[in-house]
Formats: sequence, structure tokens, C-alpha cells
Amino acid sequence: MTSILTVPSILYFLGLCIYILGGSTLLKNNIYKILIYTLIFSLSNIFFNFFISVELAGVLSSLLTLVIGITHINIQNGRTNKSFNALIKLLSPYIFLTILVLISRTIPIFETFLKNHFVISIEKFNFRLLLLHSPGFWLIITCIYTIIKFKINAHIIFKSLHKTLNQWGIFVISTTLFISMAEIMDTSGMITTISNGINNNVGKYFIVISGIIGSVGGFLTGSNTGANAMFMKLQIHTARELNLSTSLIAGLQNASASNSTMSTPSRILLAANLCDIKEHESKLQREFIKITAFSTLTLIVVSFLIITFI
Repeated sequence: MTSILTVPSILYFLGLCIYILGGSTLLKNNIYKILIYTLIFSLSNIFFNFFISVELAGVLSSLLTLVIGITHINIQNGRTNKSFNALIKLLSPYIFLTILVLISRTIPIFETFLKNHFVISIEKFNFRLLLLHSPGFWLIITCIYTIIKFKINAHIIFKSLHKTLNQWGIFVISTTLFISMAEIMDTSGMITTISNGINNNVGKYFIVISGIIGSVGGFLTGSNTGANAMFMKLQIHTARELNLSTSLIAGLQNASASNSTMSTPSRILLAANLCDIKEHESKLQREFIKITAFSTLTLIVVSFLIITFI
């Protein structure tokens, strides 16, 4: 459902990027390309979601769109395959990872083996971790492949490992706290109370509140995972109370949270530092809030139309 809801958002963001790069003239000159690439990405994303794997849909549709775009540019400019081959080499770790995850999800015998070996299970907490079936395992294999492929020296490896562990620690702590907050809300009855309040006051117009909740979650946490951990239970519970499509509400929560993570203060600070424009940080923050607010409004309108006419 998320892949369907985000079609207008993809069109909006792609058009916005072109406008920022070259203004309204460049946007008008490339309007048909924007529409074509949006359709290629969106339709392939929906196809891969339904027939391949949700985990791989975004990667596969992005790669397909990227290859088509680069091929079109090379043909248009009469370039040789040299630059294309160099790009493929740089993208090879991503392609390698995609192939590995694709195999683990589409070949039944292989998938069954991965799901039944090296499994960590804690029944007391209803916890089960499929080590070999997890994308994380294939990420480790891809890292080893990348080290060998590009002959990365030991100093860079240890430096990268150190930075990764630092980031991992922050992510684990923050995500654990978000999940804990959601569980406390659920156990204490807060979710039910809030859900009943929304049900009594807004009814079917909850679709508007739902988009705002998802957007606020993405902005506050800076993480789609964190936002979903905090608010997904509330969204689904309220949708059931109102007899709304839970898949639609879940998709709206997921999409609005994802879009709003780009305007979170930590990401704005990082972007300002990378581009050496620290003095414009507050202006960037304001502009990105406007951008994400419009994308959230787009998602809400699309969701409301789906509920009303479908």
C-alpha cells in the first residue's frame, strides 16, 4: 500500500529536485522525463512488492530506473560504455547484495534452509531471530566482498568498523526506547484511550490525523523505524475501531514518517555541515519543513480519495 500511496510524492520530489537545479525552465523542458521515470519507478516498485519481496522492492525499482536513465543519457550523448562500466563497478556491492537477498527470498529450498538453521529463539519473550535469513547477514557478506573487490586497506576497515559501532549503539538505544514507549502506551491502556478519543471526535476524518501523526513521528525520531515503533500500534488500533483499512493506515503512517525524516534537525545539521553552509541551517530547516508538510498533505489527500471512492 505504501508503494501506491507514494506515487504522487515521488513525482513531487523528482519535480522539486529538477526545479532546484535549474528553475522553472528546466522543469518545463523535462516534464515528460519526470513523468516517465516516476511511472517506471512506481510501477516497478508496486510489481516487485507484490511478486518479489517488500525488502527488495525499493532497491530493484531504483536500480531499474537508474539503469534505464543512464542508458538513455549515454545513447543521447553518444558516449561509450567506459563510463557505464565504471559506474557498474561502483554499484557492484549493491547489485551483489540485491542478488543475494533475492536468492534467499525466491528459491524455496534455500529459503527453508536459512529459516531453520542458526536460529536464536527465546520463547519467554516470544523472540526469534533468523540469523542466516536476516538481510544483516548478507550485508556482512557484501562488506567482505567489497573489501576484496576494492582492496580496501586495514586502516580504513578498522576506522569504518569503529564508526559503525558508534552509530549502531545510538540506533539500538534510541530504537529500544521508542519500542519501550510504545509497549508502555499499549500496556497502560493509553493507546485505547487515545483511540477512543479520536474515534469520538473525528470519525472517518482520522485519515488527516493519521498522516500528521506519522509525519510528527518521523520528524521527532529521525527514523522510520522509530516512528513506526512509537505510533504504528495506535494507528492500527484506531483504524480497526473506525472500520478503516488497516493496510491503508499502516501505509500512510509508513510513508508520512519516511518523508518527514528528511526535515529532522539532526539531518539538517549534517547536511549543513557537509555543504559548509552552517549559517543557513535555520533557513534549511524551515524550507524542508515546508517541503515535508506538502508531501504529507499529498499523502493525506490520496489516502482520503482511496477511502472515499474505492
